[in-house]
Amino acid sequence: MDARLSCGTLVLFALLSTGASEARAQAGDPRARCAAAGDDDRPRPLPAEIAQAARRVLNLTAEPLEDLRRTTVYRCMGGRVWLCNRGANIVCGKADASSATAAVAAFCRERPGEDVPMVVTGHATIHSWQCMGAEARIVRSLALDRRGFASVNWTRLP
Repeated sequence: MDARLSCGTLVLFALLSTGASEARAQAGDPRARCAAAGDDDRPRPLPAEIAQAARRVLNLTAEPLEDLRRTTVYRCMGGRVWLCNRGANIVCGKADASSATAAVAAFCRERPGEDVPMVVTGHATIHSWQCMGAEARIVRSLALDRRGFASVNWTRLP
């Protein structure tokens, strides 16, 4: 009888512990959420719980916390929290890695020899394009992380 009671107590404790960590994950604790999720590609608003740590790791110590929270998002990769601080040309969504677009080709036919601006390529592209004569060519590309985001835009929260 005592062995069954002990076993039942252990099972109940395990269920309560799991429920507590799931509750923390759902309540906004990014570290717990990411540890539970593993990979979650949805950029989420930066919660107050990690704003100070984000400020340090992103080296934005002079930026007011409210501005940082407004411009920074996080996502989960490999059970860890990853941060992205949006800027003029910094996209925090999945990257566009396509290597051929009708808009870029049309631009180069109309403006041979020019660099292709982001208004034509879109800001999510990982490629910088240049018109070599009337032909569009990729001159530089950003690296992607294993989930398809521009790795240069994301920093892991320790």
